[in-house]
Amino acid sequence: MHQEVERVISPFLSQADAALPSGYSAVLYGSAARGDFFPGWSDINLLLVTDALTPQILRGLGRAFGEWRKAATESPLLITRAEWARASDVFPIEITDMRAAHKVLRGGDPLAGVEVSPADLRAALDRELRGKLLRL
Repeated sequence: MHQEVERVISPFLSQADAALPSGYSAVLYGSAARGDFFPGWSDINLLLVTDALTPQILRGLGRAFGEWRKAATESPLLITRAEWARASDVFPIEITDMRAAHKVLRGGDPLAGVEVSPADLRAALDRELRGKLLRL
């Protein structure tokens, strides 16, 4: 793992370990997982999947997210296992990208067994492309 990525992720995960005592999964994805991370240019992409997101848990993660925002531009994605189980039709591009290159840093692999429908992926890519064409 790139030194800059490690500098941001390690303290965040230490605080997440304390805030999520029942366990969670943490997955690094994108350029940092692929090995083509460039400091100052690349985002650090992290997914946290947990059993529940209560106000107490969110408060416990507040400091970790605050420190992350000082060091990185993209905040980690935070989702419950129940939401994640039904997310493949909503986030087909993101899940496909995660499946292409990811490293499980904590817990089990939440991408294991997740299937993205080719129709959902095609529709999402079509929306993205048409939106960008409209901006041009």
